[in-house]
Amino acid sequence: MHAVFCGLQDDIKNILIKLPNDLDPTLKNGLVEAHHKLSDYFTKFDKSDYYHWAAFLDPCISYTMLLDDYKDDPDLHGALELSKASLESTFNLFYNTPASSQLTTSTATSQDNQQSPCKNFASCYTQKRSSATAE
Repeated sequence: MHAVFCGLQDDIKNILIKLPNDLDPTLKNGLVEAHHKLSDYFTKFDKSDYYHWAAFLDPCISYTMLLDDYKDDPDLHGALELSKASLESTFNLFYNTPASSQLTTSTATSQDNQQSPCKNFASCYTQKRSSATAE
């Protein structure tokens, strides 16, 4: 997930680079502040399992992609594994019942028809997947 925040920061940086020099400084300062705000999310992300859980369940990111992203950092890898165990435990404790699995199936089907606009926040993972497929 850290790569997602970095990707967004890179997008903002590239926008800033392409802006004309005579542009209103208020706009430039707003983009710089947005760039800094993204770094605040690194801390929030590390403090809560919910962010990892959302990433595990996001088909564009998934546990496997995070695992690959964290392979060179033992601390991040360890936190990822703890978060995965916590998700499994929470799911089994509160949601893994025969009645809830039927409800989940019917709810998911009705929600499939709804679409919302999206930005590819996980483009770095898409690029990894594409390059791995090409090889």
